[in-house]
Amino acid sequence: PAPWHSAINTRRRGKQNDFVSEIRGLIMDVRNACIIVLQSHVGQRISEVLGLKAGINQETGLPSCIVLRTSRTGLNTVFYLRGLVSKIHSREMEWVIGARPTDSAYIPPPVRALTVLEQLYQPWRELGERDDLILSFTAGRGLPKSKTSIGRPYSSKIGLGQKDFLRRYVDLGVVGENPE
Repeated sequence: PAPWHSAINTRRRGKQNDFVSEIRGLIMDVRNACIIVLQSHVGQRISEVLGLKAGINQETGLPSCIVLRTSRTGLNTVFYLRGLVSKIHSREMEWVIGARPTDSAYIPPPVRALTVLEQLYQPWRELGERDDLILSFTAGRGLPKSKTSIGRPYSSKIGLGQKDFLRRYVDLGVVGENPE
């Protein structure tokens, strides 16, 4: 019911517009949250998450790395994530990432996370002429303004970002508590 962060003050502070670096930080927070959802629900390694490609399936409106299939009974729609498994040898793999009743519009959390990542990085994907789902902003503390400021993220940086996200936003004291 309440915002997860305070309002962004867009007034000029100091020599630079610090609100731009604040926006960049929020983009990284959303990225980290999405990757945490993917890894916790799907079980992908970070290298497999970072290897996902961007794009939209025009038929489903979902990211193109998601494949929908009807279950054998016809009662459910199963969501599969298509990507490369990176351990030992790179080969294409599919992970089940959710299901819903066939007549439902429910979107499983990992699918929502992938959709958010697709939308979040779209402007910079175009600027950088890249097809990676997740990007890295390589220059400074602001937002990329040129193709050379956009690249592939390092898994070690993602790991540090996830730890920072958990420290700042997740109350680990409530894990395992009985809600009664």
